[in-house]
Amino acid sequence: MYAEISSAIASAKAALELAQAAKGLANFNELVSAVSEVNTRLMAAYDVAFASSEKAYALSEEVRALKDEVVKLKDLQAKSEEYELADAGGGVFAYLHKPSMQGSKPRHLACVKSFAEHGVGILQNERTHYRCSLCGAEISPVHQGHMPSVQEVYDMQRSA
Repeated sequence: MYAEISSAIASAKAALELAQAAKGLANFNELVSAVSEVNTRLMAAYDVAFASSEKAYALSEEVRALKDEVVKLKDLQAKSEEYELADAGGGVFAYLHKPSMQGSKPRHLACVKSFAEHGVGILQNERTHYRCSLCGAEISPVHQGHMPSVQEVYDMQRSA
């Protein structure tokens, strides 16, 4: 970007020099040629300035997108500290909301897939399986021949 700005400044200086030299021209054709040269250099300087402006805009958009991503990652990191990965039964894994972090939130299970890709997707009990509220993934944990309730999963983790 520095090179483009330097080039634009050099083009503008050259255009100014040509304009100053044109003051002393007696011949009309030489004057027209000098004015044409000034216009050409000014247009080149404008093109360089415009290109620099586009690059600056693209860079600022990239910075904004990266800042948004950092905010999302910090939010996900903060949320991940509230959960622990646990075997929900039969080797099927889900995230448990840590009992020490519950406060006003009820006990619940969170989807492993959504946790990695989107954030916290609560697993909804659908009698025969749990379905993620975000991504729709289904898990079917089994404990002692049946699908364990959220409370049973918490109890299994305490006893493990």
